[in-house]
Amino acid sequence: MTSSTSSPKIYLDNNATTPLDDRVKTAITDALDLWANPSSNNANALKAADAILEARSHLGSMFGVEKEGVVFTSGGTESNNWVIEGAIRAFRKKNKTLIPHIVTTNIEHPSILEPLKRREEDGEITVTYVSVIPSTGYVTPQSIFDALTPATCLVTVMLANNETGVLQPFYGPRNGALIFNPKSERIPPMLLGGNQESGWRSGTENTPMIVGLGEAARIYNEASSNIETVLRQNRDYFEELLVKRLRNSHLIHFLGSPRLPNTSSVAFLYYPSHGCDLLEKCRTFNASTGAACHKNECSPILKACGISFAVASKTVRISFGRSTELAEIDTVVNELVELCSPKNEEL
Repeated sequence: MTSSTSSPKIYLDNNATTPLDDRVKTAITDALDLWANPSSNNANALKAADAILEARSHLGSMFGVEKEGVVFTSGGTESNNWVIEGAIRAFRKKNKTLIPHIVTTNIEHPSILEPLKRREEDGEITVTYVSVIPSTGYVTPQSIFDALTPATCLVTVMLANNETGVLQPFYGPRNGALIFNPKSERIPPMLLGGNQESGWRSGTENTPMIVGLGEAARIYNEASSNIETVLRQNRDYFEELLVKRLRNSHLIHFLGSPRLPNTSSVAFLYYPSHGCDLLEKCRTFNASTGAACHKNECSPILKACGISFAVASKTVRISFGRSTELAEIDTVVNELVELCSPKNEEL
C-alpha cells in the first residue's frame, strides 16, 4: 500500500517543528486584523501594541522574567547571533588590548558554532570548545570554570541538546524571542533603525506571529506539568517496548542521564544500513536522524559525544508530541521490530 492511499503517518519529529495548536492558529488568524504599525499613534496601532504587550507578558511568565526581559526576534538564529555579536562588541569597548574569548561546548546548535567559527577563523576571537563527557552527554560546571580566562566575554551552553533531549515543544509559530535579565548589562543591538522593542531590536514587529507565540506560552503556562507528564509517559512507554521487543539489538543514548521528556535517541544496531535508509522504509511514521538540518550523514553532535560512526549512523531521533497516543507508539514499535530485528531471532 502506498502512502498516498494509507492513513497519515504518525508524526514523531516534534523537535524539528511542531504542528500549530488550534488555539494558536486562531490567535494568529485573529491577529491578522491587527495590521497597523504598533509604533504608530492611532487606535488600530494601539490595539496591535497591546496585543504584543500581552504576548510579552506570557513569555515573561513562562521563563520567569519581567516582561521587559523579552525581546521578539525572527527566531533562534537571529537571537544567538545577536548575543554573540553583542558580547564581543561590549567587551571591545572596555578592553582595547585583549582579544575576546568565548567558552562554549562541542554539541551546540549550528547557529552558535558557525558564527563562532567564522569569527575565530578571521582572528576576531578565541574560542574554547568544552567537550561533553561521553558517558553522560553533558559538560561539568568545573570544566566550564576551568576554561574561563580574563578575556572571556561570553559563556554559551545550550540548556538541552536538540538531538539527544530538548525543551518542551511550545506548539507555536516559527518566531523567536530573546530572554534576558533587564537589569543586567545591556548588549548593543544588532539591528538598527526605528528603535522598536524598546531600542533593543529595530524592525516593525510581526504582530500575528508574536501573538501566536504568546498564545503558545500562555497555553504552556496553564498546563506545563501535565504536558511534561504526558511527554514523559510516551517516551518511557516507547523505550520500555523497545527493551521488550528488540532487547539488545538497540541502544538508547544517554539512558542514565537526566533527559527532557519528549526525546529518545536510539541506535538500531542490527539494521543493515544507515538511519536515513531506515526512515525511508518506514511506512507508519515520520522521525529524524538528528537535527532537522542533517540529512543522509552521521550526526556531528553524536560524534562529538564520543559515539562511534557505526552507531551514530544507525541512530534515529524520536521526538514525541503531547498529542501522541500509546496506540500510535504500538504501531511504530511494531514496524521498527519488523525492520530492525536481528535475522533468525525471535523477538
